Amino acid sequence: MKYKYTIHLGDSDYKNVITLYGVSTDTGIDWSWNYSPDLIDKNTGYPSMFLPPEIDLALTAIAKGNITQEDLDQGTIMLGWYEECKVKKYSV
Repeated sequence: MKYKYTIHLGDSDYKNVITLYGVSTDTGIDWSWNYSPDLIDKNTGYPSMFLPPEIDLALTAIAKGNITQEDLDQGTIMLGWYEECKVKKYSV
């Protein structure tokens, strides 16, 4: 089974968005993610160093299964100074 979620760091559906992709395996869900272009540093091609560390911690927690699919299905997630961020689930 495949999963897709977006985490919205602001009010926009297109800017400040992290897209999560999950694939079910025998051992759980393998997660990967992409950042919207506005979160990428144009000089390095990597996510901006100005993103708070809580974002990396949350993505790592998702990848390890400490933040579960059921948690994401609740529709919000707490991310540092962004506080409560909207989470959207998509059918894939």
